[in-house]
Amino acid sequence: MSDTEYQLFNWMHYIWLSGDQIAEQAVHNIDAINWVMGSPPVSAYGSGGRFTRPEGSEMWDSVSIDYEYPGNRMLSFHCRQIPGTQSDNGNVIYGTEGTMYISAMSVGSKLLDRSGKEIWSQEGSISDAYQQEHKDLIDSIREGKPIVEFQQTAESSLTAVMGRMAAYTGTKVTWDFVTKESQLDLFPKDLSWNGDLPEPRYAVPGQTKLV
Repeated sequence: MSDTEYQLFNWMHYIWLSGDQIAEQAVHNIDAINWVMGSPPVSAYGSGGRFTRPEGSEMWDSVSIDYEYPGNRMLSFHCRQIPGTQSDNGNVIYGTEGTMYISAMSVGSKLLDRSGKEIWSQEGSISDAYQQEHKDLIDSIREGKPIVEFQQTAESSLTAVMGRMAAYTGTKVTWDFVTKESQLDLFPKDLSWNGDLPEPRYAVPGQTKLV
């Protein structure tokens, strides 16, 4: 295989293709929190590392980010892919009058008051969720009322990228920097199917520069 072909077949391990796990998978959780907060965050400060990835992979095993949202509201974000560790794909939102648990897959969601009493709950069904989103899409096409979510999609994706940049560099990264100043471009130059690509190097905080 050429370098290009190999990386495309193993896309998850290369940041120009996957964006690392924070952008490739955990962006769904970030998207939900941006919706709850009503906007993207203003800054990100994070860390993480790699312990079990194969040689040649650029991916990290874990990323932890403190996102600050407008109004001095904070999100403590964690994603981890390490064999043998506990898994949890949910979101927890702490409010002034209660706590909301929004779980992934088919676990369901619930709302507790400040005393811990459950005041609302909803069973989860990932198959129903997939059916509903396809129904909404097809209905919008038939009715000529497109569902346009370009801005939300871009903001959530960029929120994940901002967190990755903060973790990779060990630097606090602001939304203004990411949207107005950053020159980061991960796409290979002169890409061709049979072409050569530079040997990948995973990020090391303190060495990887903020671009």
